[in-house]
Amino acid sequence: MLIESVTSVAFGPFRDATLEFAPQLTVVYGPNEAGKSSWHAAIYASLCGMRRARGQMAKDRDFAELRRPWRGDAWEVRAIVRLDSGRRVELRQNLSDLAHCSATDADLGRDVSGEILNEGTPDAAKWLGLDRQSFLSVACVRQAEVQSVADDATSLQDELQRAAASATRDATAAEAIARMEDFQRDQVGQDRANSTRPLRAAKTRLTAAEDALANARKEHADWLALEAEALGLRRKAEEEDRKGRMLHAMRARREAEALRSRLDRARTLAQAYPHGQPALLAEDDALAEEVTSALGLWRSRPEVPVLNGESSAAIRAEIERLPQVPLGDQRPQPVVMNAMKAYEHALQALEFDEARRPPAIRATDGGGLTADQLRELANTLDATAPPLDAGLEATYGEAQVRLRAIERSSFFRRVLAGLALAGVFGGAGVWALWNPWIGAALVLSCAIAFVLLVYRSGYMRRARAVEDLVKAQAQLLSQRKAVEDANEKVKAARVHISGLGLPADGTALRKLADALIWAERQRQEEMDWSTVHQKLLSEVADTGGALSQALRSAGIVETTDLAAAFEEYDRECRSRAEQAARAEKREFLDQRLLHRDATEKAVEEAQMRRSTADQKLMAALARCGLKAPNAEAASEKLSIWQAERKAKLIKFDAAIREYAELNALLDGGTLENLETRTSDHERRATELAAEFGPLPEAVLGADLAQELRDAEAVARNTADAATRAETLAQERARQVPNVPEAEEALASAQQELERVTRLSRTLALTLDFLRRAEDRVHRDIAPLLAAGLRRWLSDVTQRRYTDARVDPRNLSVQVLGPDNEWREARHLSHGTAEQIYLLLRVVLAERLATTGEKCPLILDDVLVQSDAVRKGALLDLIVSVSRERQVIVLTQEEEVLRWAQANVIAPNRVVVLPAPNLSADAPNRP
Repeated sequence: MLIESVTSVAFGPFRDATLEFAPQLTVVYGPNEAGKSSWHAAIYASLCGMRRARGQMAKDRDFAELRRPWRGDAWEVRAIVRLDSGRRVELRQNLSDLAHCSATDADLGRDVSGEILNEGTPDAAKWLGLDRQSFLSVACVRQAEVQSVADDATSLQDELQRAAASATRDATAAEAIARMEDFQRDQVGQDRANSTRPLRAAKTRLTAAEDALANARKEHADWLALEAEALGLRRKAEEEDRKGRMLHAMRARREAEALRSRLDRARTLAQAYPHGQPALLAEDDALAEEVTSALGLWRSRPEVPVLNGESSAAIRAEIERLPQVPLGDQRPQPVVMNAMKAYEHALQALEFDEARRPPAIRATDGGGLTADQLRELANTLDATAPPLDAGLEATYGEAQVRLRAIERSSFFRRVLAGLALAGVFGGAGVWALWNPWIGAALVLSCAIAFVLLVYRSGYMRRARAVEDLVKAQAQLLSQRKAVEDANEKVKAARVHISGLGLPADGTALRKLADALIWAERQRQEEMDWSTVHQKLLSEVADTGGALSQALRSAGIVETTDLAAAFEEYDRECRSRAEQAARAEKREFLDQRLLHRDATEKAVEEAQMRRSTADQKLMAALARCGLKAPNAEAASEKLSIWQAERKAKLIKFDAAIREYAELNALLDGGTLENLETRTSDHERRATELAAEFGPLPEAVLGADLAQELRDAEAVARNTADAATRAETLAQERARQVPNVPEAEEALASAQQELERVTRLSRTLALTLDFLRRAEDRVHRDIAPLLAAGLRRWLSDVTQRRYTDARVDPRNLSVQVLGPDNEWREARHLSHGTAEQIYLLLRVVLAERLATTGEKCPLILDDVLVQSDAVRKGALLDLIVSVSRERQVIVLTQEEEVLRWAQANVIAPNRVVVLPAPNLSADAPNRP
């Protein structure tokens, strides 16, 4: 299919403007704002139009906002296309009123819109076996989007499968998988919390039945536990009541025993004090306190320290003879030392750099060419054209005959495969609506039949035949092109060398290139040395200024000779350090003087305290009526006096406490009253213990009264709890769920879940068969895509990459490099990746157009991000592709325009768009 012309009736900035295109290559050049992107969009819109289906898609809204005319309500583009059969068709796309779009035979005037209707409007991509979306992904390459074809791999899956199978547009494994997945989603669903499909509903029902059964069993167990708890509480209440009565008897026994012990103690004390309270001692407390104070003071008197060494007066005289601490630095400041080290380092570096001055440069004339350009010319001169293989023409003809024979024999197998696929859907319906076992058997048998028909059909033989044909064609064209290109390159190289006045010899050119590289290296070394030398001179000046400033800050005024000034500063620091060392002794002597003064004062205080203690001790001895020759003897006599008085006080205190105890035991009564109370308590304790026989012994120190109160409280509380538990158990007995009914509901839910699970497993097995078939289709198309890439890959990449492979699932490309390692094309350099993916678009345009029509390529600034070498390679590729299919290149680069003006020859065309017109009313015409 060829695009002869496109007319913008009203589109974007253009009104009544027309572009005409050559049958092979058309280069459309225009500066910025000339409307290249608008023309690119207009070409696509004139061929494919816009969808008329209900609900406008976001990309359609974006296209409308960007490409509507700048003025007026009309929005229309037209195109004249010529099919490979010779028929010419006029396409009219009224984008503002999609109901009035049409496709008309330009020679006969017949409406042919019905042949290419797609979602309500004519779509010329249908003649290629594509649709408007896949045509946009493959044939319309927008600015800087050469590699974006991999992003649209999902939308091209059906076209890739149909191209591999050579079947109708409604018989792909992907569509069968999609329909089976829809049935699985409706009849099974996913096991997610928010799903309402049968699988999740069955699991939810099973969970609810299990919970109901568990709840019924739990309620029944709780009721039995409550009955047992009520019985236990009633028994515990009776036991606590008996325990309280026993504690009451034990308490009475303990009280009787306590009264008996109290009576025995009272009788003993009454016999010890028959005459009443004991007589009081004489009052001598003040004298006792005086004796105690005197003895304490005398025993704690301090020892008198012994004085040794120099006196405080001698130390003061030595301090007065010391010198004062000097002012100024005693050691060089760090800032001065660091500045001096930096200055010396800068001088050393400058001296070393002077010894490394490079030699003078020798001039070399390369005719204005670089070393790489000279080597490339030398390689071109030495290259030889490859020989032609005479047997390739015969091989190519045999491959064409074999492919036509295989295509005639594959029609009936495709019909049987379609019937098997229909049987899969029919079996799924039988499964869901009538009998799951018969439905599952039908689905499995038809799926296996479909897979076997796909595997055993002629697809593989056709794929191998197509691959052999493509390989033979690519080899034949590649050899012819290689010979032509080699001869042209040698001729152009000789003309170029002759014009520059250089020798037409490869060896001489390579020597000249080496001389240019050596001269450039010398020039660079001299520039590098000069830069470093200037930097070192500046560093010497900076460090010298910093050292001079540091010396002036330290007090050195004369800094003309920096080394001498630093030596003078260092000598002054050493002199001050020696004087400071002598003055440092003052602090030590001050400490010695302070210690000596404190020691002499302590001796005086100790002597005074000892004299006072002796005087008080002898005075206390005299008041006691005693005598002693000295303080030591007085201390002994006073100690004896204190011991005798303490013994008398202890005996008197014991008598007073015992008499007070007797009064407490009698409690204001008589001994006879206490005897009567004891007899009464013993009789009552005997009566209470008669119910239990021998009573247990109480724990020593236990509070029987508190235990009795606690036991009575526990008995009351337990009885109340037992009554409440009995009442609750009676109420719970009326509310316990029916356990057998819950077990029947659980069994029903389990059967439903098993049914849905069996259906899910059967569908999963069927989908696995279909996905294997889809994978087989991918394996059929992958060699065809790879063969198409090999046809151009070696020449485009300058024989750096020689082989390729393509994954049809995501259109990722791997190429075989010079190290025999496979590499991802997207991970290569940007220019190489763009070349490879542009090749992939060419191959896709050839393979996806399954109707026999050749798909044109419409390229918008695909070279804008390429360097000069890659750009030339891509342009050569575009010229080669245009020999087989129509290529339209829109560009804003003047470099591409100059190339086109020099290389594009009729019937190909070069179109130059006018610069932007500021007049809003002037029509835009190329």
